[in-house]
Amino acid sequence: MIESISVLKDAAAAIYGSRSATGVIFVKTKRGQISKPKISYNGQFGYTDEFYRSKMMDSYNFGRTWNAIRTADPTGTYDKRKDLFQADELAAMQTLNYDLLDKYWSSGLTQKHAINVSGGSESATYFASISYITQDGNLGKIDYNRWNYRAGVDAKINKWTKASLQVSGDYGDKTKAYIKVGGEDPEKDYITLLTRPRYIPEFAGDLPIAGYGITNGRIEQTQEYNYTVVQNLGNFSKSKPQNMTINGALEYDFGWSKILKGLKFKATYSKSIGTTEDNQYGSDYTLYKFADSGRGGSGNHLYMDTEGYPLNFNGMTTFLYPMVISFDG
Repeated sequence: MIESISVLKDAAAAIYGSRSATGVIFVKTKRGQISKPKISYNGQFGYTDEFYRSKMMDSYNFGRTWNAIRTADPTGTYDKRKDLFQADELAAMQTLNYDLLDKYWSSGLTQKHAINVSGGSESATYFASISYITQDGNLGKIDYNRWNYRAGVDAKINKWTKASLQVSGDYGDKTKAYIKVGGEDPEKDYITLLTRPRYIPEFAGDLPIAGYGITNGRIEQTQEYNYTVVQNLGNFSKSKPQNMTINGALEYDFGWSKILKGLKFKATYSKSIGTTEDNQYGSDYTLYKFADSGRGGSGNHLYMDTEGYPLNFNGMTTFLYPMVISFDG
């Protein structure tokens, strides 16, 4: 709860030391005021969604662009022709467009609820607030909840003595799928689904096909996984951070003394405590990769999306072989 924000520069900021060379932003939080007890509620509802999505090539244009790049430089010690998409493959790719990001992306609901209480008399004022935020993920199973609280009291002990105490903190609970492929950041899933070649299916019948993962911001074949399988395993990564800050102050005014009038003594105390509990659970699962020698199409590039029905036009058979991905539970 913010009451005011002030920006101090130059001489006004000098009292805050060397770190204030470029200025100081002073945030004053709300406190209790002399009044009858006041209770207020504030609720907010909204959703999170992507503002813009990079446009990716469909399968057909990907194949054409690949061919153009591979044939642009005639130099080299190997036969580039074996890497080109052939005419029958390009024809088939006009109807292949597995857009997994579009399939799994959705808007995420966000809610925030807050209750505030304040009031006081000449001798003491008080305030308290508590808020709850919950947010759904846009991609995959992500559940985020957070509680924030703040309370304080300002008391006038006698004519010359004042005391204050404020307590604030938060408690969070975030759960998401345990991926362990380049980390658990949803951004990694976004990139891998966005850049996955759209002529490669996610499943061959009921068999999950391995797709490239991401490491250090780069798509890597060594980090293979299947997004749908990971999301449905029930594996999870859970984080529960807790933070609390306590601030206290005692002020004495020497206004009763003619000699010391105008002099005030103030003692302050501050304590911050923070803990985080992390839990992860992972299990084994099996993925499949298409055998290089068994793909369809004249250039050996096509894949099958239904078990037993290879996508090819020359009678070639598509083979699969298993690959086991293991996680430590």
